[in-house]
Amino acid sequence: MENKKKYNKLLQRYYNGCEYLEKNPNDFHKYINNLLNIKKELEETLIQIQKEYGKITNAEILEGFKV
Repeated sequence: MENKKKYNKLLQRYYNGCEYLEKNPNDFHKYINNLLNIKKELEETLIQIQKEYGKITNAEILEGFKV
């Protein structure tokens, strides 16, 4: 359950970061590494969730988990 909560928070941060960079392209080089680090952590957390719970749907990957 903790990994799902963590994933949901990271996913929201990732989407917020994408939205920010879309609206502020001049800051791209300043924040892209932060966004890529969040993406990496999302992927690692997703692997842990998959090991723990098994199959994960595309909807869960894109929208987060119901916790």
